Amino acid sequence: MNNEIQLMDQIPLFQALTVEERKKHLQEGRFHVTTHDPGMIIHLEGDNCTSMEVLLEGTLVVERIDVSGDVLTVAEFKQGDVLGGNLIFATQPQYPMTITARSPVKLLEVNKKVVLELCRQNTVFLEAFLSLISNYTFLLGEKIKHDVRRPLRDKIISYLEVERKRQQSNCVKLPMSKKALAERLGVQRTSLSRELQKMKQEGLVNYDAHSVTLKW
Repeated sequence: MNNEIQLMDQIPLFQALTVEERKKHLQEGRFHVTTHDPGMIIHLEGDNCTSMEVLLEGTLVVERIDVSGDVLTVAEFKQGDVLGGNLIFATQPQYPMTITARSPVKLLEVNKKVVLELCRQNTVFLEAFLSLISNYTFLLGEKIKHDVRRPLRDKIISYLEVERKRQQSNCVKLPMSKKALAERLGVQRTSLSRELQKMKQEGLVNYDAHSVTLKW
């Protein structure tokens, strides 16, 4: 339990609660902790959402699979992010996309009734909760609006520019496999490889299995 309390200390949503309040909720089962292995499906598209889940550790990905089998990674969840907060009070509380563990994951589950009680009793918690779900809804909408319509080359260049700034180098080391990158960009691996080859032929990049060197 002490580990969960320490993890909750790092999450703004739970900073509205005292340590004793957090312990009490855990002891009484009002807060329930679950763990998941990498690759495990947490929620399938169409599953009912009955609880809010806060990510204490690890990384989750929200994915959309189209009729062709292409996988679009719509969003990534990191520590402190919330699943289902924008769904539990909906008329039809169903997950619109599949959510999968990308790494070992620890989730703290709070059912709808407890979330409602906390919001009624603690205005600081209410404000943090509303801020989280509002930001998530906006970012998800922007992600879908821009990524679905953008040409693949634009997506690749945008991703590489972000990594160039983060790594401070024109030789961008890929933090994931090309298959995982293709899924993140919402295309098949063959489409990504084909576009990278075109960019290489045009003198824009050089690349190998683990890195891409930018020439612009």
